[in-house]
Amino acid sequence: MHLGLSQREACKSVRARRRAQHEIPSTKAQADAQVATRLTEVAQKHAEHGCRRLYNDYERDARDGDTYMNYKRFRRIYRLAGLQIGRRRRRGRAKIVRGRSLRRATRPLEGWTLDFIHDRLANGRAFRGLTAMDEFSRCGLALDLAFAFPSRSVIAVLDRLAAAYGYPKYLRIDNGTELT
Repeated sequence: MHLGLSQREACKSVRARRRAQHEIPSTKAQADAQVATRLTEVAQKHAEHGCRRLYNDYERDARDGDTYMNYKRFRRIYRLAGLQIGRRRRRGRAKIVRGRSLRRATRPLEGWTLDFIHDRLANGRAFRGLTAMDEFSRCGLALDLAFAFPSRSVIAVLDRLAAAYGYPKYLRIDNGTELT
């Protein structure tokens, strides 16, 4: 049945090769397939290693039947075998703590985050900053800098914010030593 697609388009849409099914793969492709299975074994043994370290592992753990290959061929077969390790993703914020899902802000000024930052002056003296941020809009509400933050200073900042914006439904803190 003719559907208006060329052979190339039809094979591309179903991700099939264009060669005939009865056609025998080339000797190079057969050799690469054998190397790919051996490479998969080595990759499973060293799952945390990337391509370059895996190449060293492959050379070090070479068996009698393993063929020598340069790094360019090794990398090509490594990619064809689908052994590339994906890039590390940035850790997202915690969504569940102790079996309960964390509350998320659904509108501005519903929840605030509170944290301390630390830095040093040019003369070496340390100072700290208290930051308060709206969790929904990611807008900074307060940034107070001082050399020391006793509890009454933190309470004063929170009272000033409550007078300006009203009280939030919740306050997210990291339970660090500063806020205990």
